[in-house]
Amino acid sequence: MTAADLHCHILPGLDDGPADLHGSLVQAAQHVTSGVELVVATPHVREDLPGIDAPRIAAATQALNEELAAHDAHLRLVPGAEVDLRWATRLDDAALGALTLGGSPWLLVEAPLSAGKQDADVLFGMLRARGHRIVIAHPERSPQFHRHPELLRTLVAGGAVAQVTALALTGGFGSTARRYAGWMLDEQLAHVVASDAHDTRARPPGLVRPLEEAGYGDLAPWLTEHGPEAILAGAAEVPVPPRPARGGRKRGLGRLRRR
Repeated sequence: MTAADLHCHILPGLDDGPADLHGSLVQAAQHVTSGVELVVATPHVREDLPGIDAPRIAAATQALNEELAAHDAHLRLVPGAEVDLRWATRLDDAALGALTLGGSPWLLVEAPLSAGKQDADVLFGMLRARGHRIVIAHPERSPQFHRHPELLRTLVAGGAVAQVTALALTGGFGSTARRYAGWMLDEQLAHVVASDAHDTRARPPGLVRPLEEAGYGDLAPWLTEHGPEAILAGAAEVPVPPRPARGGRKRGLGRLRRR
């Protein structure tokens, strides 16, 4: 089975990932060193980044794959996208269908990072009603999910899949994100772990090591192999990892709810 990273900003010069080819190649080398063999290139698709669409992403992915082959890098890329939630509801079904993860039926949609209007449940519901299968990107970093933790449970029960960011598990996005990320794993609400890598320092590649550091190493095969494989294969249901071997220690979310 292949370790896969389903959320990564690796394509050069498109969004806030690597600025040039050199940066992409350095990031790719770090993916290989960390044990990842397959990466889904997921540049941002949102209103303030015009021109990033499926044809451009596919062309950039192919070009980078050719460069990786020329450098004998043992890493394979497939196209995808990280689509802004509100923007996704404005795109037509054909456009959304072209932005899925590796050509699967699954669409990576970004959990809102702003603390604005509490409408994530409505917007995700609109996409689901249109027949799209949703992978929720990094809900552990979303103020809307922090204020309403059980929203994630409701969305998962309705068929959505949740992606937790590896770096969040070790505190890379602060204590609130770390607690919520741990709660997701303890409550079996995370299906895949991804790097959401943008570079090799502040937002680096790496999946298994952060899981191990956070005490969830036993879940690595599920979160880095079984879950990604099911999504990329187009499975209607993605396997849920078992409770952590460390005993499923409960993460206190009381303070999150009171915010």
